[in-house]
Amino acid sequence: MNRIFTLLLAIFCYTGILHAQTGLPVIAQHPRLMVNSAIKTALMDKAAANHPDYTAMLAQANSYATKPVLPFNQTNMHVWNTNYIFYSYYGSSWQDAAMPLAFAHLIAKGNNTGSFPTAYSNKLVELADVIIAAQSDPANTCTGCYNPIQGNGHYASRHVGLVIGIIFDFCYNELGAARRAQLVEVMNQWFDNIRQNGYQKNDRSTGNYFWGHAFAAACMGYASYGDNPTAQTMIDWARMRFDGTPSALVTSGYIPNDYLSQTFEGGYEPYVGMGWLSTPMSGNPQLGGQQIQGWAYGSHNWMRVMDYMLIVKTATGEDLPAARQNWLVQMMYATKHALLPNRYEIDHYSDWGGNYGNLVPHSFPIRLAYLLANTPYGANAQHLAQTDILPYVMWGWIVWDPEKWEKFYYNDNTRPQAPIDAPPYYSGFSDGYAQWAGNGAWPYFLMRQSWDTTATWAGYHAGNFQYDDHQHFDAGSMELKKGSYYLLTDAGSWKDGDPNGFTGNNTLAENSGSKNTLYFNDYGDYMPIDYRTVGGQFYYGKDQVAANEQNNTFTRIRSNCTSAYNRNANQADTINRKLDFFYRDFLYLRDADIFVLYDKVKNKSRASGPAYEKHLRWHFPVNAPTVNGNSITAIHGNAKLYIHTLLPAANLSINLVNEINNPDNTIGSWINYYYNSETWRAEVKDATNPLQYDFLTVLQPGNIATAEMVSINTASNDGLLTGCQITLPSGAVEVVFFNNQAVPLPMPVTNTNYNFSGNINAWHTICGVVPNATYQVSYSAGVVSVVQNASGNVTASLSGVLRFNLSQLVTCATPNAIITPIGPTVFCNGGSVRLEAADLTGIPGITYQWYQNGLAINGATEVLYTAETSGNYTVLITAPGGCSDESASISVTVHASPAVALNPAGNTAICNTQTLLLTAQSNTATAYQWLQNGNPIIGATQSTFTATGSGSYAVQVTDANGCAALSETANVTYTPYCALLVKAKIWLEGAYMMSGQMSAQLSAGNLIPAAQPYNAAPWYYFGSETLTAVPADMTDWVLLELLDADNNMAVAGRRAALLKTDGSVWDTDGMQGVKFTNLPNGIYYLCVRHRNHLAVISSMPVDVSGTVPYNFSTAASQALGPAQLKPIGNGAFGLYAGDINADGVINYTDYNLYMPQTSLNNVYAPADVNLDKAVNTLDFDFFRPNISHLGMSLLRY
Repeated sequence: MNRIFTLLLAIFCYTGILHAQTGLPVIAQHPRLMVNSAIKTALMDKAAANHPDYTAMLAQANSYATKPVLPFNQTNMHVWNTNYIFYSYYGSSWQDAAMPLAFAHLIAKGNNTGSFPTAYSNKLVELADVIIAAQSDPANTCTGCYNPIQGNGHYASRHVGLVIGIIFDFCYNELGAARRAQLVEVMNQWFDNIRQNGYQKNDRSTGNYFWGHAFAAACMGYASYGDNPTAQTMIDWARMRFDGTPSALVTSGYIPNDYLSQTFEGGYEPYVGMGWLSTPMSGNPQLGGQQIQGWAYGSHNWMRVMDYMLIVKTATGEDLPAARQNWLVQMMYATKHALLPNRYEIDHYSDWGGNYGNLVPHSFPIRLAYLLANTPYGANAQHLAQTDILPYVMWGWIVWDPEKWEKFYYNDNTRPQAPIDAPPYYSGFSDGYAQWAGNGAWPYFLMRQSWDTTATWAGYHAGNFQYDDHQHFDAGSMELKKGSYYLLTDAGSWKDGDPNGFTGNNTLAENSGSKNTLYFNDYGDYMPIDYRTVGGQFYYGKDQVAANEQNNTFTRIRSNCTSAYNRNANQADTINRKLDFFYRDFLYLRDADIFVLYDKVKNKSRASGPAYEKHLRWHFPVNAPTVNGNSITAIHGNAKLYIHTLLPAANLSINLVNEINNPDNTIGSWINYYYNSETWRAEVKDATNPLQYDFLTVLQPGNIATAEMVSINTASNDGLLTGCQITLPSGAVEVVFFNNQAVPLPMPVTNTNYNFSGNINAWHTICGVVPNATYQVSYSAGVVSVVQNASGNVTASLSGVLRFNLSQLVTCATPNAIITPIGPTVFCNGGSVRLEAADLTGIPGITYQWYQNGLAINGATEVLYTAETSGNYTVLITAPGGCSDESASISVTVHASPAVALNPAGNTAICNTQTLLLTAQSNTATAYQWLQNGNPIIGATQSTFTATGSGSYAVQVTDANGCAALSETANVTYTPYCALLVKAKIWLEGAYMMSGQMSAQLSAGNLIPAAQPYNAAPWYYFGSETLTAVPADMTDWVLLELLDADNNMAVAGRRAALLKTDGSVWDTDGMQGVKFTNLPNGIYYLCVRHRNHLAVISSMPVDVSGTVPYNFSTAASQALGPAQLKPIGNGAFGLYAGDINADGVINYTDYNLYMPQTSLNNVYAPADVNLDKAVNTLDFDFFRPNISHLGMSLLRY
C-alpha cells in the first residue's frame, strides 16, 4: 500500500469520529490567546489580592518595561545583554520579556475598553516595531542571513510565533490599525517561511520542531483572525498537525505525513515504516505519556501542546483539554514514574541539551495541574506538581523553576491535592506474550524498589523502533539509579560539570556504543562507518517484544533486539547483516533488588581481517569502577553497584575504558566533543570471541555499606535452562533460570529438573514456561522437578514466568537447631571460641550454614565453627527434605586490644650524657611493663621510661578487660661521643662562574656518580656515602678531613660530601653541613680535597658545632700557608685548578694525564678541570697558569 493512499485512508477514517465541537468559530474579542472572561477575572482577582505570584511577575514586567529593545540584525541577533530586551536564543528572550509584559498590561488595563496604553503595552509595541523593522530590513535577506523566524531550521518559530501573536492579541487596540496590518504581513511571511522551509514541517509529529511550527501558526492564526485572510489557513494548518482534521485550505505539499494524535492513538510510522512500504509499520509511541524525545525536549514541547489546547479553548470554546484528557492523565502518570527517587530529577534518557541535566522542568507539571483541575484527576495532578516534585536549588535559585508569568497564570496551591496511587513500575506498553509490537506503545519500562527517596530506580528500553531525532539508539539498554546517584548511565546524556551530572555539557551521542547494551563492530562490512553507528545500532529496527510483564514482584522482558542493527529499511538487505541475532532477557526482582540479564548473541564469520567485535558495555558516571575476577564494583556518592558476569565463564575479559578520551573516535579529533564524556565503561566479552556465546549478568545495587552478593552458575539437568543462584548479604537466596533456546521466542519448557541444595526458603524464578499454565513443583533428594500439570501447585504468569518458594510447597521433618559454645564467649582480640551446632530432633543427613549478624558466612557449613570476631551467631540446619530451622543466637564479644603508641618510635641515637624519654600513650591502659630487647625491665611499670643505653625498647600495656598489647619499638643507639658538625663554603676555580655560582653541568649531564669517588688512589677513602638521586644543584663530590691540632695535625676523621653550586657543603642525608662521628670534642682544622684541584687546610680551627660555617672564599688568609687560595674574580678565592692526579702539586705529571683524555666528551674525567663534561683546551687554559703551584706539604700524597 503506498503512503499517499494510506494517509488518505487514515484521514477518511478519522473524519468519521471528529468531536462535535471541532472547528468552532473564533470569538471576536481580544485578547483570546489563553484568556477568556473567566480566566481574566481569576487573574485580576489574584492580582487584587497581591498574590506573591502576581507581585513577582509584576516586578519582572516593571524591569522589562524600562529596558530598550535591541534591534534585530545579523550582528546582534546572538548578543546576550540583560540591559536590553534582546532576541537570543532564537527568540526565546523576546518570549521571556513579552509574556510578563502582556499579562501585566492585561491586569493594568483591567476592564477598560479600546486603546488603553500602559508602560507594558508601550514596551510590547516597541518590540513589535523591532519585529516589523527586522522583517523588512534588506540586510536580513542576504545569503546566509535570516530573519527572526528562520534561524536553525526555523527553530525560532516556537518563540517568535507566540510573541507576535501575544503582542497582536493583548495590545490589539494599542497597536493601531496600521501597525496591526504590518504585523499581519510579518505573520503571513513567517507562515510561508515555516510551511515551505521549516525543518520537520510535514512529519515527525513527536518532534519539537514539528510542533514548534504548528504552535507558531496557531498563535498567529488565532491572534490575527478577523484581520488576516490567511488566519484560517494557519489555524487549519496547525490543527491538521494536531489531529489530522482535514481542510480545503491546506493544499497538497502542506498536508502532514503524520500528526500528533497518532502518537497516542496509532498510525505513526517509525523510520523503518517509512521505508518498508510493502509492510506497513506504525505505532503510537506516546501511549502511556512517555516522551520520545526525552523529558528535556519532550516536556518543553508538550508545554506548547498544552498551551495550544488551551488557546483553542479560549479562542473558540472548543474544550480540547477535556477531549484529550486521557493524554494529560497518561503524561501525569508517566511523569510520576519518571521521577527519580530524590524527586527533583527525572529520567534522562535521550538528549539533554542546554546547560542543565535531568532536573525536573517545573513548568510542565503546573500545566498538567491547571488543565486537569476540577476533573477526577485534578487532585492527583496538583499533588504531583506541588508535593511530589521537589525543587533543586543551585547557586541560590531553583533550576527550571516556572517563569514568573507561568506561576501567575497556572499556579494555584489552594487546589485540593491527593497522592497518586501508583505501583512501583510503569510502561505504556501492555503486558503480554508473543505480541511483538504489542499495543504500539514505546516499549520502555520503568521500575523501582519502592517510592522511598533512597530506593533503586531503573529504566529499560526493549524496543527497536526509531521515531525521531533526539531519540537514542538504545535497544536493550538500561539505566540504573540508587537514591540520588546514577550507577549505570547513558554516557551520551551525562553532564560533565559536576559529580551529579546536573550541569555542563554532554556529548548528545545517540550511538549505541554509549549505551548499556551489546556493542557490535563489523568494521564497515555491512553497517556504514559513521559517528552515529558506533556500537552497531541504527534507525531501522522494529519493535519485537516476545514476552513482557510488570507486577509488584518482578519485571520481566524478553525482546529480540537484532533488527536494531539493520543499516536500512530494506527487509531483503538483512541477510547481509553481520550480526545474526541478539536476544535479551531482562529480569528485575523487586524484593531482592537485583537485576539478572541473559543474552544470546551470534555473528557471522569474517572472510579476512580481524574478527567482528562484540561485547557488552556498562557505563558508569564519574568514578572508575574496579574489577576483581568476574566482579565489577562501581561507586558513586553513597551508592554502590556490583556486577557479576557469570557467562562467559571461561576466557572472560573485562576491560575498563576512561571515556574522557574515548577510543571509539576513529574519525578525527575534531569530533571529540561527541565521544568524550566524564564516564567510564566496562567492556565484557569472551576473549576468544567465538561466533556465538551467551552472557549472564547479575546486578546488585546498594548503598556504600552494602556487602557483595555471592553468585554461581547453574543449569537444568536437561540443558533447557541456564541460570544462577544468588545469595544476598541478608542470607536470602534467589535461583533464576532462563529458557536458553536461540530463537526470538523459545518454545516454552514443560518438563525440567535441576539440582538444588540450598536454603529451602530460597525463591526460584523460571523464565520461559507456558504462560498461565499450572505446574507441579516437587523437591526430593536435592532435585527440584517442574512438570506442567493441570492440577499442579504453581501457576505461571501471563508472560511465562514461574516463581515459587519450596518451603511453601514441600512437607518434611523440621529440625530443632541449637548452639553450644565450647569455652568463654567473651575474650580478647586474637582469641576464639568454638561453637557447636546440634539438632535436638536427631534428623539424619542434616546440613549446616552458619550466620553472623544475619549474613551467611562463606564456607561455614560444618557442625563446628570457630568464632574470632564479635557478633550474634546463628546456625541454619536443613533436613534432607528441605525443611530448616535457625537457632537462637549466641552473642560473642571480642574485646579490642588496647591501643598504644610509643613516642618517640623508630631509630634514635643518643650520645655522651644524653638520655631518651620514652612515653606510652594509651587511653585505656591500666598497667605498663617496659621491655629492653624483649626482656622486662625490672621496676619499669609506669607510662614513661628513660633510656640511657643502646637497645630495642617497647612497652606492653594492659587494659581493664585484661587485654594486652605490645607497642612498636624504639631502637636506641648509644655512642660515647656526639657527632661533630662542620659547615664550610668553598669555590673551585675550574667550576666558578662570574655570576657568583659554580657550574652544575656534571649534574645536568647525569655524570656525577651516586657513590663517592675517593675510594681509589691517591685518597684510598672507603666511606659508604651514596646518593639515591644526584641533586640538580650539585657541582661535585669533595673529601673533607678533620686534622687534630692536639695530635700533630693527624687526620682524625674523613667524610665525602656534596659541594653545591653556591659553595656550601652538604651531607648525603640532605642536610647542610657534614657530620663526623666517634670523635671527641676538640680543636680541629679542616682539610678540603677535590679530584683535580689543590687541597687546602683552614688557617684556624673550625667550629664543630655547626653554628659558624668556615668560609674559604673570602680571603687568601683563610687557608693555611702562602698562596694556597687563588683569586678568581669578584673578590672571591678558590682552590687552584689543575691538580689532575691529586698529589698536591700541579706539574708535568698532571699534563701527562691530561693529554690522553683530550677530546673526550660527556665524561666525568680527572682532566675535566673546569667540570663542563668535556676535556679540551678550555681545561688546559686553567692548568697552564697554575703549573708549579704546591699544596701544603702536610696535604701532599
